Amino acid sequence: MASDQRDGAVVTGAASRIGRAIAAGLAKDGFSVVVADLDEANGRAAAKEIAAANQGRAIFQRVDVTDRRSVSAAIEACTRQFSSIKVMVNNAGFNKPEPFLEVSEAIWHKIIDVNALGVLIGIQEAANAMSPPEPKARSSTQPRLRAVLATPTSLPIAPANSLSLRSRTPARERLPATASPSMPLLRE
Repeated sequence: MASDQRDGAVVTGAASRIGRAIAAGLAKDGFSVVVADLDEANGRAAAKEIAAANQGRAIFQRVDVTDRRSVSAAIEACTRQFSSIKVMVNNAGFNKPEPFLEVSEAIWHKIIDVNALGVLIGIQEAANAMSPPEPKARSSTQPRLRAVLATPTSLPIAPANSLSLRSRTPARERLPATASPSMPLLRE
């Protein structure tokens, strides 16, 4: 995907790791990037590094993906600073791996809020910013959204390379030959 730097991109969870690499890659491809994250120190450092390598076309915006106003502010910063938003990457994610029987409802809600609600909010706000206002009668079969929509890879269940509830053998080693590592069968 290439751009002429008049196109803006917002990447949530971009202060580190995968999000930072996505933001840097978009900037290298010509996009102007909003590094959106809760982590201000690392987010500002990422934006500064990306901007230094890409003619200053990166900014930091503190974002809580579970707060619609916060996400909307990041998208507004993108359109104000870079004239448009063409890409929204919902990369922010949260997980706290715990044995299944010890997972608290508070942690479960936080995982779902960040990993599911945060993606919904990001998609809706980006779609609203990308699409010109239209009459309410527009059909849902006429999509206007042109964005990269990514979801976090963290799941609120144990991944295939984790240990099961009682076994010390990694779950991947206990999978039948027909099971997919991306859809683990966790059983005892």
